[in-house]
Amino acid sequence: MNIEVDPKKSYVVVHGRATGHRFQTRFNGLSGSMHIADDLSNKTKGCLSVPMAKADAGDFLRTSQIKRFLAPKKYPETTFEICSLTITSGEALHESMEKNLQVEVEVRGMLRYRAQETSLTARARGTLSKEKGLRAQCRFKLDLRQLDIEPPSFLFLKVN
Repeated sequence: MNIEVDPKKSYVVVHGRATGHRFQTRFNGLSGSMHIADDLSNKTKGCLSVPMAKADAGDFLRTSQIKRFLAPKKYPETTFEICSLTITSGEALHESMEKNLQVEVEVRGMLRYRAQETSLTARARGTLSKEKGLRAQCRFKLDLRQLDIEPPSFLFLKVN
């Protein structure tokens, strides 16, 4: 089964920490495609891409700081190449598609950003149907130092 990710409906939300405070940034425009093998074998492949210029941290100041750090003109995208999927709970792929049931999977692949790469394993859950396509959430932890990138040290103050 081949799946095209609709960039108009797809996004990535990053929850992070910098200098003792937490932040959240949304990246609109997730795109890519996947080929899911019937048996979820090593023939399952895909590539997802996130445009760095579409970062939105919720307000102008935070978005400007994030974009300065990301340097989207120099590093326009982050990609994730899917190498394998393994069902960890739920029914087999065909049964879950027919019944529109939620399935949890382990996704393994390579994350590439700023000419660096690191292997990544993530947990995802969602539904897959011929009518509605793929609806899923995926979570993983990543320390930027795995990509030889020193994390930013932003400091935001709110003055009333």
